[in-house]
Amino acid sequence: MLRPAKSITLPIAAAVILSGCGGSADNGSTAPTSTEPPPTGPSVGDPEVTSGAFVGVQLSSSGMFQSQLLDSPTVTQAEGDGAGGFDITYRIDGTDRTIRFAESDYGANPEDDFDLYYKELGNWIYTVESETPREARLGDSEFDHFDIYFAEAYETGDDASLLSAAVGYFVHGTPTQTLPAGTAEYSGRFRAKLIAPVSLPPTTPSSGWLRSSNLTLTLDFTDSTVSGAIDGVETRLRGQRSYEPVAGRFTIDGMIAESASGPGLRADMTGTEDLVTWDVDMEGRVFGPQAAEVGGVLTGTNSADDHKLIGYFGAAMQ
Repeated sequence: MLRPAKSITLPIAAAVILSGCGGSADNGSTAPTSTEPPPTGPSVGDPEVTSGAFVGVQLSSSGMFQSQLLDSPTVTQAEGDGAGGFDITYRIDGTDRTIRFAESDYGANPEDDFDLYYKELGNWIYTVESETPREARLGDSEFDHFDIYFAEAYETGDDASLLSAAVGYFVHGTPTQTLPAGTAEYSGRFRAKLIAPVSLPPTTPSSGWLRSSNLTLTLDFTDSTVSGAIDGVETRLRGQRSYEPVAGRFTIDGMIAESASGPGLRADMTGTEDLVTWDVDMEGRVFGPQAAEVGGVLTGTNSADDHKLIGYFGAAMQ
């Protein structure tokens, strides 16, 4: 896991909303680069993005934000600096930017009370925060072997208007080195943002959330298959105060496959009833000794209204 007090480099699984069409290329601005010295200290493993599927968000000539799924990584590396801070490498419009977050950058935004790391560089604003319940600081995860993060990069105009955004999830942890034999059952949860296809500024397009704490997975390490279900799905639309139940469930069907960063999984989530129009992809990694936990990211499209979905899932062996 990414813990600011340590110097580590570990594999990442990511799903983020990416500024798809080059916001800085449209207005002639130069992408910022970190001028601070590189991190020091030992690293563990080789950083690698193990999955990625993204939604492009850019202001159009009509003054509306347009959303489009893209296949390109945004967070490519997360590394502690050995001094209570860490570096996050963003890839935006094909260019890597390594942003140094010092320990003092936690809670540094004077305009809100959110507990997140905050950095302004030129006309870009960068933030990163944990998405797990114990989210006081990065690394305070409900899981023992990985954590889930939400990273953002916003480009603003001279009048502080929002021009483009790169926002989304990545999962960072200690991958399983050798899979066990037999079959294992997992229990956990998922949460996802619903992204509108078109939205007015100044906010990034978003129309609500889906969630469930009743996710079950079966990993068959002999046959290399993944199966499972998500029941008890709830939704909360923007402006609503509480979550409401959604009729239907997701079924999960996929495969276990090796990658350069360790064992992973790819699966399809198929909905029923009110979830039937969602086409959702699940991609993740197996974490910890003896495949103790699984975690990863979700991306999808609703064929009924072209809404996009990005999210995450996590589960522990039972």
